[in-house]
Amino acid sequence: MTVGNTNTPQNRYPGDGTTVLFTYDFPVTAAQDLEVLVRAEDGGESVLALDSDYTVTGAGTPTGGSVVLLSAPAIGSTLVLRRNVALTQETDYVENDPFPAAVHEAALDKLTLICQELREEIRRGVKFAKSSANRDIAMPEPVAGKFLRWNAEGAGLENMRVEDLSACAVSDLAKSLLDDAEYGDVLRTLQFSDLAVSLVQITGGTAYLQELGVTAFGLSLLDDNGQSEARTTLGLGTAATKNVGTAAGNVVEVQLYGALPALDAGALVNAAPRGWISGLQMANAADADHDITIATGVAADSAGGGVLTLASAITKQIDAAWAAGTNAGGLDTGTVAGNTWYSMWLIKKTDGTVDALFSTSATAPAMPSGYTLKRRVGSVKTDGSANIVGFVQNGDGFLWKDPPVDVYSNGTTTVTVTSSAALKTLSVPTGVTVNALLNAFFIGADSNIIEYVYLSCPSVNDEAPNATQAPLYTVAEPFSGGYGNNLNFYITTDFFSRIRARATGNGYLSIVTLGWRDDRGKE
Repeated sequence: MTVGNTNTPQNRYPGDGTTVLFTYDFPVTAAQDLEVLVRAEDGGESVLALDSDYTVTGAGTPTGGSVVLLSAPAIGSTLVLRRNVALTQETDYVENDPFPAAVHEAALDKLTLICQELREEIRRGVKFAKSSANRDIAMPEPVAGKFLRWNAEGAGLENMRVEDLSACAVSDLAKSLLDDAEYGDVLRTLQFSDLAVSLVQITGGTAYLQELGVTAFGLSLLDDNGQSEARTTLGLGTAATKNVGTAAGNVVEVQLYGALPALDAGALVNAAPRGWISGLQMANAADADHDITIATGVAADSAGGGVLTLASAITKQIDAAWAAGTNAGGLDTGTVAGNTWYSMWLIKKTDGTVDALFSTSATAPAMPSGYTLKRRVGSVKTDGSANIVGFVQNGDGFLWKDPPVDVYSNGTTTVTVTSSAALKTLSVPTGVTVNALLNAFFIGADSNIIEYVYLSCPSVNDEAPNATQAPLYTVAEPFSGGYGNNLNFYITTDFFSRIRARATGNGYLSIVTLGWRDDRGKE
């Protein structure tokens, strides 16, 4: 194979506690040349074992492959896939033999891979600038209690004692701080007031509040456990009755254990809870091939930073660069591509203006200048001619107008499922997990045996179908040699639009994707 100029033969992925399949985009000549390690949130690293903790596909392929872990990396950890080729030379040329081109190329490939790894190692080291004249700088042996500094000539490193700081250019304030014996002395040197010094050195919460002048009544209120005790301390009855108004700009005072005053929800600001979405349904516009109309609605920002309210329906064009307003371009970057999924985002400007855009990213669209809030409201797909594929939406549910056949078998020769699990790609959004609505039937290859098929999310355990115990099965042929159940059901996909299929034996499975359910960021 050929080896490209891979600057960093390494891929990094954040752990989410669920995903077990990850890809690497650099070549390795053998599975054992791919090192897989997990970096914990505290910086600790653990190297996983091939075949025991993970399996590798794609070895020997210039474009890389994938790794499947036995257990998903925990939330907060980082999975690192890096090339680690053994520093060996195993190619032996025999005199007068024909020139072994493939063997020679493989040896050159290995040397190139090793050079790329060495470059990656060197790039993580500390280096002088290219124009520097420094050479052969030696590191002194470590000495307990000392620290490193450049020597007087600026040409080397040396160990130095803390006691020798007087020989350095240290300010009078720094010297005074280093001379302070007590924590309080340090604070006074920094010109903290006596009250601040007293507060900082208090360890008990009540004493801290008393030092600040909090009254006994205030301490009693802060000590109350729940609303009932707080109401007793405040001398309130069974329900607070004060209501200072519900007009725009006024504060609504909720009555403890009582009724909520009548509210005009339209006057509330940032009132939607995190994850909230209402309305904002998408539909093909007059130019069904290129335009999408979003109906009015309200949604919370995906990061909980505020509320986006679309007061009037808006139409955006996928085949034109983004421009503000309805019946205008909607693509955040580049040009529209064929056979590609695009997320539809509602966006909000700092001045309150709300608009929308298309992006190939399901997590981080390229935001126009001034827009800070965003919420994904759905996804659309283009066909081979870069036209939007027709769909209908009802709430979180999406249906294809012309459902595609994603897994096909002619029922006699095309085996599409076996007893070994295989991933099947469906016509549902990528970059997010959705519940794919499927229609499927199944025929066993052996007319004398009733076979079963289990369809599952790739993030859950790979298990064989069983007619009597978990996980049971999804589709089966009801009698020997007959057609299987023709059923509609939902299966959760991974971020790559895939599900897992596994049967009790060889068979002919066909799947039509009718649509999907997308929570549109409600998690």
